[in-house]
Amino acid sequence: MKMRKSRRLLSGICVSSALLSVPAWAQQTPTEARTNNTLDKVEVTGIRAALIKARDEKRFSPEILDAVSSEDVGKFPDKNIAEALQRVPGLTIDRNRGEGNFVSVRGLPASFVRGSVNGRTIVSATESYNSTLSGGVQSSTGRETNFDVLPSEIVDVMQVYKSNSAEHIEGGVAGVVNIQTARPLMLGHRATLSGSDLYSTLSGKHAPNLSGLWSWKNADSSFGALVSATFSERHIRQGNADSFAYSTNGTFGYSDKFDTKGAGSTNAQNVLFPFSLNPEVFDENRKNQGLNTTLQWRPAKDTEVRFDALVQQRRLKHTSLQGIYQVSPGLFSDIYSSVPSVFGPKNPDGSIPFASLVVGPDNTARTYQTAADLTSVTDVQAGDDRSVNLGLNASTRLSDWKLSADLAYAKAHGEERFDRATFMPKIGLNAIPGLVTVNTTGGAIAVTPDAAFAKTIADASLYRTNNFQQESRKNDDSEQALRLDAERALSNLPFSEFKVGVRLSQRRKELAANALASGQFKNAAGQPVSLSLTEANAGVTHLPTDLVPGLSLGWNHGLIPFAQDPTAVINALAKLAKPGTLDPIFNALQSYSVEEKTSAAYAQLNIDTQLGATPITGNVGLRYVSTNTTATGYRRPFEIVTENNLGTIHYTSPDVSTLSSDSHDVHWLPSLNLKAELTPELAARFSYSKSLTRPLFSDLTPAYTGTPNPTQKTAAIGNSNLKPLTGENFDLALEWYRGKDGMVSLGGFSKRLNGIVGNTTELNVNYDNNQWVSLTKPSNLGKGRINGGEFSVQMPLDALSTALQGLGLTFNYTRTNSSTHDNKGATIPFPGVSKYSLNTSAYYERGPVQVRLAYTYRDQYMVLSSDVFGQQIFAKGYGQMDLSAAYDLNKTVSLFGNVINLGGARETLFSSNVANPATADSRPQSVSDVGRRFVLGLRIKL
Repeated sequence: MKMRKSRRLLSGICVSSALLSVPAWAQQTPTEARTNNTLDKVEVTGIRAALIKARDEKRFSPEILDAVSSEDVGKFPDKNIAEALQRVPGLTIDRNRGEGNFVSVRGLPASFVRGSVNGRTIVSATESYNSTLSGGVQSSTGRETNFDVLPSEIVDVMQVYKSNSAEHIEGGVAGVVNIQTARPLMLGHRATLSGSDLYSTLSGKHAPNLSGLWSWKNADSSFGALVSATFSERHIRQGNADSFAYSTNGTFGYSDKFDTKGAGSTNAQNVLFPFSLNPEVFDENRKNQGLNTTLQWRPAKDTEVRFDALVQQRRLKHTSLQGIYQVSPGLFSDIYSSVPSVFGPKNPDGSIPFASLVVGPDNTARTYQTAADLTSVTDVQAGDDRSVNLGLNASTRLSDWKLSADLAYAKAHGEERFDRATFMPKIGLNAIPGLVTVNTTGGAIAVTPDAAFAKTIADASLYRTNNFQQESRKNDDSEQALRLDAERALSNLPFSEFKVGVRLSQRRKELAANALASGQFKNAAGQPVSLSLTEANAGVTHLPTDLVPGLSLGWNHGLIPFAQDPTAVINALAKLAKPGTLDPIFNALQSYSVEEKTSAAYAQLNIDTQLGATPITGNVGLRYVSTNTTATGYRRPFEIVTENNLGTIHYTSPDVSTLSSDSHDVHWLPSLNLKAELTPELAARFSYSKSLTRPLFSDLTPAYTGTPNPTQKTAAIGNSNLKPLTGENFDLALEWYRGKDGMVSLGGFSKRLNGIVGNTTELNVNYDNNQWVSLTKPSNLGKGRINGGEFSVQMPLDALSTALQGLGLTFNYTRTNSSTHDNKGATIPFPGVSKYSLNTSAYYERGPVQVRLAYTYRDQYMVLSSDVFGQQIFAKGYGQMDLSAAYDLNKTVSLFGNVINLGGARETLFSSNVANPATADSRPQSVSDVGRRFVLGLRIKL
């Protein structure tokens, strides 16, 4: 909050600014603009009052903005910040285990959205691993903000800036999400305590959630303090029917021509087969705890010093059981001679008779019989996310100038430990006897084994250790920033205010990985060691029979045996192996660091004039940004050793070399925001700006971006020559404000993007002295565009009829049209962009009763433009309904309850490509279900 200061205090602040290093939001928010000169307490409670406050944030902002406000102190509409943001027009969220975490604005990915708390950068260091998608995808949070780790209780209002001003910190092509926390001089004397129980239907477990807030100010309102604390826990079970990917037989060097009719010639070719079916269950426990503190000192009317601290920690541990049926027929056509072949002798034209194969119109294998393998996989992942955000802001007045200094420090640390043990039924060196029937027509990949195959895979005594993996990762992200701003009122001009400022920041991202062990253990004589599932003494467990309730996956995969404790398996094997087997090894293939030093300056004129009788307000400005980047990667010589069709990485030297690359870029970012008040209730807006988003940290490493898959022979590398993505942004909007709480808004936007980064995949390529089936690399693919429109209505219904007192509706709809190009030059949708999204809610609030029913939906969107086999992966459209209710027993105590995912919606992924586009029904890749969540709690307000 900007305040005027005395000349004497200014010198002290300048000295402090030079000694500390910590970032903030120097410009005034709409709330500050209205409350800057008052110490009065603002009372905002209830659904309707929160909607009014959010509407006023939008109405009085010079930029195009939307907002979500708390319903009361420490009471936000949703327990999860991301899930509250999805109710803003143009915003959609990504989900992890059914809970929102990352936010997209107008379809652009989360890495294009800048997240901040009180204007200060939020850094995230979450580590996670999806062992199935595209053959295994390691995720390290970089520029995107993981809103799941932030407690909603700290929020006063969340502002979503969709247009830029010169004073805004760069970095968000899509927009900025700023979380404004409550402040003690506004709240005064206040205390709240909330406790609830969360029940998840699939896990069948309960978990506690606790939060509390205390606010105080002295008698003359010159000093205040606020402290809030939160604790939450969640038990999650998620059932999945997954696949690594789809591919053709030619991917593995086999014929792509088939004769399915016995005519002696080709009638199907380049058919896409699922590589695998992976029935899987996750059981996860999450614990979040956080502490938020704000101190405010206002020694004079125009002087303020504020200190903010936010400390947060999230711990999670999950166990997953995953059966991997490898069902791509090319893997077995020539490998296992003792298995009855599903193919006949080749025809004269080279086609292979394949009588059981039925091909769909999009060239997807709809059903077929094949030999197969099964791997029983048990994973345990443990994660720990910690973050600290500190900020010191001081503002004062010196003659005609308002001056402010802001210091900020943000640090996040994430750790992940991953243990895996795999077993396979061992029948000599041959594949499992018998065949399986694969079917892709039922909304998921289904595998039905014949009697011989089923008997083998259900016999736990036949399983022996096949492979293992044990690794750990540490992710550190930090930023220090200093910001200085000055502003001066102008008169007798079309401009009301002149602003200038500078910002210096340094950000460092470092990822360090240790491969504790992987592959197969060998004894001192160099011979492989193995154990049976029963010899491992790790316990035996099974998948639940209703893995994805109501979805047929072919047969009862619950008969597959799994090791219960993969760490125990690894330790048992290590006792038979040569000494030092489990000694940590620095994993050069997954480690990197990136350091950025940025200098920025801006000048801005605020507009306050008239065009005829029409008031015109807004701002025009220019921002200069200069960034020096150093990216460092690591390389260690290795070769791939294949035994029994299982590949392992064998390092040929202990030496690790360092690869570094420096780059420098300069950008000029102009901006213009105009608002015309056509009538007291009707406003028109126009906005133009240039913006940028820097490449993902992980994409900049001049080396591998993860451990290659030595069995499938797939790898991914970085590209230190990537350039920032830049955008030219245009907005037009018309806003009608009815009464004190009604609103209708209609807007259009256009983004012209240059330097879009996407994955390009090369097949059968030699890199780093190894031959790869596929090698993936990020590249600036060129240009793209996103055009769209937003429509929003906020309307209490009691204005229509007294019979509707207490009832109200909100509705938001966003339509987008986007395109970019793949590595072959073909036009494809922009990754992460849904064609349309909507959210709507109906609420009733009267007397002690509050009820809200909300529904959100986003259309299908591209997840990956190129997976491990060069295919595209899409997410099917997803809609979710949530119900919340509260009853005030008196002015102090209230009961509340929520039902999340009331309709039991499931998330679905499907595979597609430009040549043969598909749908979720014709080429399904993943279906996941987390069930419903029920919350019941009590809230005390003092």
